[in-house]
Amino acid sequence: MTNTDDEYADDDKKEDADFHGEEKKTSSSRRGMSKSPSLVKRFFIFTSLSLTPGRGQNDAEENNDNEKNKRKCLFVHGWRSNARVSKEHAKHLNLDTKFQQIHLIKGTKHSNEASDELTEGMFLGPWFSWVDDINNDDIDGKGKEEDLVKALRYVVKFVRKHGPYASAVGFSQGGALVALLSRREVLEKLGVEGDVFLWKSATVVCGASVGLIEVAERALGIRLVNDGERIADDEDVLPSLHIFGLQDERKPQGERLMKLFEAKMPSSKQLVRHCLYFDGGHGVPKSIMSDEGFHAEYDAWLKNALSLSLAVEDGPKKIGNTAVANVLHRALSRKVTHRGNEMFLRGDSTHGSSDKERLDRRRGNVSEDDVMERGEGETENSNTTFSTVKRLNAVPRDETVETRTTPSGHALNFIRNACSVANCDADVNVRKSRFKGILEMLRAAPASAPLLRDVDASHAPMSYGAMIDFITTGEGDLRKIGATQSTVVAYNVPTGAVGASAFLSVASQCVAVPLDPGITEADALEAMMSCKVTLVALFRDADTAEIEKAATKANIPIKWYVIAAGDKPAGWFYPEQEEDILPSEPPLVNAAEGVGLLLRTSGTTSKAKVVPLTLGALASNGSELAASLELTSADVCINAMPLFHIGGLSCSILATVASKASVICCHKFDAQVFYETIVTDNTLRPTWYSAVPTIHIAVLQYGKAISRGAKPKHSLRFIRSGAAALSQADAEKLQAFWNVPIIPTYSMSEQMPISGKNIHLELAERPNTVGQPLICSVALVNDLNCRATAPFGTQGELVISDDNVMTGYKDAAEANNKTFFYLGDKRYLRTGDIAKMDSDGFIYLTGRSKELIKRGGEQVSPLKVEAVLAKHPDVHVAVVFGVESPLWGEEVGVAIVLKDDVTNIDASLRSIREMTTASKELSRFENPAYWKIVKDDDLPKTSTKKYKRAGLANHLNIAQRNLVSSCSRKKGGSAKPAVISSGLAGLRYCMAVGVMFNHIGGVWQGEDERNPLTYGPYWWSAKATTFYFPATVFFVLGGFTLSAALNGKEVREGTWLSFYNSRFQTLMPLYLLSLAFGLINMLVVCRPNTFSDEFSWQPHNSTMTLASGAAAQCHTSPVEMPYGAWLIMTIFVFAFGFQTWFPLWLLSSWMMYYTWFNGVYYFIIVVFPWMHNALCRVRGDTKAILKWGLVYTFLIFATAALLGVYYALPSWQDYDDLGSSKSWEKNLQNIYALSTMMFPPYWVPSVGSGMVAYFWYDAVRPNESHDRKRYGRMADCLTLAFFAFHLAHFFDIDWPYPTTLVGKMWKTHPDEHHLWDTGIKRYVWSVMITRLYSPLLAVWIALLAVPRGSITGRLLEGNVLSKTLAPTSYGCFLFHQIIGQWYWWATRSGNNVTSKEVDLGNSDAWSWWAYPKEYYWFSPQPLPVAWYEFFFVVGLVTIFSAFIDRALNSHLTLLWVKTMNFFQNIFWPSRSVSGSVAIESATPESIVRNAVKALTGVESDISLDDSFDEIGLVSVGLPILVGLINSEDKSASVTVADVANCATLRDLVSALEKKRAVAESAAGVGARNDL
Repeated sequence: MTNTDDEYADDDKKEDADFHGEEKKTSSSRRGMSKSPSLVKRFFIFTSLSLTPGRGQNDAEENNDNEKNKRKCLFVHGWRSNARVSKEHAKHLNLDTKFQQIHLIKGTKHSNEASDELTEGMFLGPWFSWVDDINNDDIDGKGKEEDLVKALRYVVKFVRKHGPYASAVGFSQGGALVALLSRREVLEKLGVEGDVFLWKSATVVCGASVGLIEVAERALGIRLVNDGERIADDEDVLPSLHIFGLQDERKPQGERLMKLFEAKMPSSKQLVRHCLYFDGGHGVPKSIMSDEGFHAEYDAWLKNALSLSLAVEDGPKKIGNTAVANVLHRALSRKVTHRGNEMFLRGDSTHGSSDKERLDRRRGNVSEDDVMERGEGETENSNTTFSTVKRLNAVPRDETVETRTTPSGHALNFIRNACSVANCDADVNVRKSRFKGILEMLRAAPASAPLLRDVDASHAPMSYGAMIDFITTGEGDLRKIGATQSTVVAYNVPTGAVGASAFLSVASQCVAVPLDPGITEADALEAMMSCKVTLVALFRDADTAEIEKAATKANIPIKWYVIAAGDKPAGWFYPEQEEDILPSEPPLVNAAEGVGLLLRTSGTTSKAKVVPLTLGALASNGSELAASLELTSADVCINAMPLFHIGGLSCSILATVASKASVICCHKFDAQVFYETIVTDNTLRPTWYSAVPTIHIAVLQYGKAISRGAKPKHSLRFIRSGAAALSQADAEKLQAFWNVPIIPTYSMSEQMPISGKNIHLELAERPNTVGQPLICSVALVNDLNCRATAPFGTQGELVISDDNVMTGYKDAAEANNKTFFYLGDKRYLRTGDIAKMDSDGFIYLTGRSKELIKRGGEQVSPLKVEAVLAKHPDVHVAVVFGVESPLWGEEVGVAIVLKDDVTNIDASLRSIREMTTASKELSRFENPAYWKIVKDDDLPKTSTKKYKRAGLANHLNIAQRNLVSSCSRKKGGSAKPAVISSGLAGLRYCMAVGVMFNHIGGVWQGEDERNPLTYGPYWWSAKATTFYFPATVFFVLGGFTLSAALNGKEVREGTWLSFYNSRFQTLMPLYLLSLAFGLINMLVVCRPNTFSDEFSWQPHNSTMTLASGAAAQCHTSPVEMPYGAWLIMTIFVFAFGFQTWFPLWLLSSWMMYYTWFNGVYYFIIVVFPWMHNALCRVRGDTKAILKWGLVYTFLIFATAALLGVYYALPSWQDYDDLGSSKSWEKNLQNIYALSTMMFPPYWVPSVGSGMVAYFWYDAVRPNESHDRKRYGRMADCLTLAFFAFHLAHFFDIDWPYPTTLVGKMWKTHPDEHHLWDTGIKRYVWSVMITRLYSPLLAVWIALLAVPRGSITGRLLEGNVLSKTLAPTSYGCFLFHQIIGQWYWWATRSGNNVTSKEVDLGNSDAWSWWAYPKEYYWFSPQPLPVAWYEFFFVVGLVTIFSAFIDRALNSHLTLLWVKTMNFFQNIFWPSRSVSGSVAIESATPESIVRNAVKALTGVESDISLDDSFDEIGLVSVGLPILVGLINSEDKSASVTVADVANCATLRDLVSALEKKRAVAESAAGVGARNDL
């Protein structure tokens, strides 16, 4: 069958006919579906993923009961997707652990492409949808309706055949299908008879295609009402789970689909709907697999859902005769591959089951019920959000629910041993009070009662009755300026009572947008545009210029008001020009459910958003505030808060109106006027006030200065604090001065109030609290997944839910999507504030989520640090903020405003720092690292006088120490270091063994070591096949690892010297040690009495014979000189690594044969920063990186061609006469080959190819790719290709050399094989060939860098190779000559072997002169020992290198560092490494930091959470790191074992701290004072 329209027609007869037709085709054979093409097609329409043990060959009807008893899940994929994507989603959701069988059903509509490029790149097609063009504008088209109905009917058929299902899971558009098919109205229209569902529960993952709801309503002729709009019986409610990505732009669509499901059972109120969130977008990230909290929530919901009694389709229904049923039944149990697609996979949710049990299940001998019952006997996890909310909503009441009464008189319910969710029962009262508007509130008070008072007592107050008349028929009637009920009026808020009357007048009739008189033109214009202002009302004699300019620019009409003179009541104003009002025109009355106020958020951490508040919510919140503060009509408020923010409007004005009281409205805040109004004995006598901390402190300081220690007389009952956190210290000072209760509170523009303290509760009883929830249900949730924290009260982001809470920002879909989410049946708003909650529901703020300082892995609350600082008597204001740090990510900074009477600033700051350090309330990481004394005017504030922390470090120009930015990634990608396989370390050791293989062993023991015929032929042939493979791999690998050690970070200007220091200090100490050993070995053989001052390019008796006639043991360099000069020049050239540079190598002899590599590598390090930085600038740009790869490939071929010039020079020959042997001209080919092959720039392209390989690896991240296995196969193929290349040469000497020799190497006559000219030609040719495949080596190394990515890689990653042997690699390279010489001396006493042709010297020692090559080269013949001795010598070299690495390396490195610092301080004193702050020098953190800096050389933003591999410190560097740390910290010492046990730098810091504590304890000293 194919996916045609007819194929899904709702025609049971046609369906049966199709199946009967297939039965006829297969009746003669039952050998499998592959024999029945038509059945195969139908089979793939019903694609399913089976994750259970296979079903046997039993008849389908006999196993029908077992099939029904399985817990099965149906997975419905999304738009333009397929079963492969569903399979991945199912894996990420761990569905195989929740269900015994999962069926993946694919869409009914073919799609030409995947939903996005990422999906198309990760998975193979073809692609399917349910309704393909749902995103098009043609939503009314009939095509969608037909496609949707066809899709719905198809799913119903599928369920009838393969059900019953415990759950249906739908992703994206599939979620819309699941939601629709979970509604009874839809099922009835599709012919599902009886009160049944298709499944027992539904899960919608990243729901989308919400437009299908409207399509379904039109197509089926139904109306799908939302949750709460209908009263359903319990049997009409289906449990549902809704999973959202917090960054998913389609989250609102998923929430609309969620509303198709009921949240609770109508009768029992049992919670059946749950929401889960993850940190991600529209997809199911792999990280969910290991998210234990996510699956605990999922499992708790699923267990509850499946415990309900729901009627579901029990399928399978009739599908034709038994034979066809059996075929389909068997097909559903097999693994079938179709076009490369694994459509059916098997798995086993019964982890740990024995093979016998699985086999029994396949045969039907073990009931699947045994599997389904696992874990069901466990008690429900009470620490899940779902179980907590479920128990809070339980009817009858759960006995574990505790209740506290809030200050506003409501019940606060929570469960102390569950999650941090507290429900407030204020909803009923809120709904009642929300029917009131401002006019209703005003009419509730006596008409003659005073409402608005002026601070000047001579002005008559505005009464409630006068205010009503003023609004409805008086000067405040907005009809007189042409307003209508839909008009959005912006006005400049006048000071005093006029500001209050303006708000009451505008908000009660239309929409009020109060503007700060001091607003800038730009901000005013932005406010008008964002609030969609249609009319601007301005007051004369006030600050209006900027607002007037903005209104003019926006073409918004302006109306003018005049503030009345003193003969009018307080707050009176009138229009400058009135418009006529028609008698028939009704008065303007804004309904309670209408928006009465638009405010903009203060924007301390982000761009301001518009908050729409309804009149009903404003009135209700005002009533709650009045109740919580126990206000009565006798109370008088004095207001100093601006009336363009929620604090002044809701608390000072509306709470006063709700309590039928009065309010004194001050003009611009003046501490003197405010204080005197409170203490002056007159008729005003305020009884309370509400203000921000800055006002409290200003009034307090003025009062203390005036009262001179005397207690002021006043009528205050309490003082309320809001808008910003009031520290406990300041609150106590306020209370001590005024002797009244201080009420800390918490609120925001989106909801005023949220919490507050009972006025009768002593401040000291609950220090630092902002009170209990007053009207809102609250919860504390984790930032990344919005799951409630556990246990109850654990710190998290505070979220609120209530009917009064703002329902959404105006015209800000993205902000709303990020701000709102669901817990159970409640919609919560994320406040952005971090808080804790105690066992009585009291809330303690710890900071803003965006203001928390993330220092390393710790989070620092600015409020906590400020509370400690505020206790110091010299501190007026302390503002704590984050400062960017290269080591910690952020460090703690503080700006301090000292009190005016502080004279000695330095002494005061010292005292404050000492107090902070000694405080037991702060951990060490919470102590500020940056301190700055400022004036209050230097600190940026919002219009409500809140201090702005965001950007404060830049505002105050606080220096950022050692900040080196990493290279930007041009095209995205993760800034996190790419994970590199430890197998590269194993490869390094293997190549070291390869080098030793070339240099050790070549004869049979007991035979003539000098006779080529006696060389072990097979062993020697194997040596010849290696070409220059190990050395070339070393250079390519060196480029890769050099760049990897920096993690793509640029070597910035000013840090190059540190980089060179760090690199050379890891190489030079051991190199110089090897030179010392080599010099000693050479002097044993080569002394003045054994030295010949003649040189020849080819071995010759004359140059190896002394004047006395005795045999010389050594001779001079190509530039002939006496012994003393020769020895000095040799030591000088090798000590500085110049042995590879022409013409310097002509001035020395080969004291250390194989250290030419070091000479080249030192040059590579010198030029590396230029090469690396060029690649770093295109980091992440794959195309640009590949272009660099082409450049280096071209240069590689160019250098090979340069070496090939060798063949154009006069052919080198074997000369018998001394003159020809000494002739430079006749040996030019030899000289050119040696000079070119060793010339350091010659190797730069190979190193560059390795660097390109790293940057490609960093950009592509093959270890994170879905093609990981493909990359692994490529690596193994290259491994085999390299092996095959060398094996082919082993079997055929003529390949790939251009020689006339034929046959197997070991059968070739030595005279032909070892001709001198042929030997050097073969050498040059091998170097050229190896050079040509350097790019392939780079690719190979990059692929081997994938951890566990290939068979080769896994072998190299073995602990023996990568952990034990790899650290000895460098030592093996350096010391194998030394150990070889010692071994020769120890096992051979000198057999005086001589050649018949020429006496080449005494063979007592394996020296360059005793065993030279036929041509002049840097190395002699291999160590002449038997082939089996090679393994023993390699073992000795490895053991010796390990000993040197562990016993001497760190000490030598420290000696090197100190020596370099000594000279550095002499020549470049300004660049010497020292701590930026003296007080840091002794801290474990700074010690580790300095040591890491010394080793890596780049002062980059290294996190303490980085591993040693991530910062470029592989195991070989750990002993050196230990030495550096111990040299700086004299009080304690760490060992290599201590460091090896540390996973990250943070662990190392902790280990050092513990060591120090133990050492100090043993010494009888206390903890250090870090300051």
